[in-house]
Amino acid sequence: MHTVFRAMAILSVLLTVVATGVTLLAFRRERPMRIVPLVLSLGLALILAPAFVLASGVRLRPLVALPTAVVGLVLGVVRGSATKVRVVNNTVVGRNPMLYIVAWGGSLAVAQVCNLLDSVLLASAGLLPAVLTSGAAVGLGGVLLLKRVFVRRD
Repeated sequence: MHTVFRAMAILSVLLTVVATGVTLLAFRRERPMRIVPLVLSLGLALILAPAFVLASGVRLRPLVALPTAVVGLVLGVVRGSATKVRVVNNTVVGRNPMLYIVAWGGSLAVAQVCNLLDSVLLASAGLLPAVLTSGAAVGLGGVLLLKRVFVRRD
């Protein structure tokens, strides 16, 4: 049974790395910003890090995780406010920040590897960047969604 869990953990790490790579390839250029993908991205950012914490069994103290998520939220709002959104051919276009995608996927992969190596303390520390970047993704997604909804179409 231990071998099955170990194989599932290795597969999980590989899927995280592949998903991060595919996301980077898919979002490297300027794309139309539609409301449904922005809402889905915002929802996944809200759900994925807490779901991983619950599923992995890693202990992350709320007194550490909540302020880290709030700092990430503030960073995401600042980054979203600085993102240029423009109208091209009556379509709102923008570009996703690559650094947040790399930081988020990388920190989840590192936390998964630490958990795989039975180092729960290191896995907990490895989840802090995931919590930070998840908070940043929520802030960024929220600001971009608001910008998308309220952009002027002259």
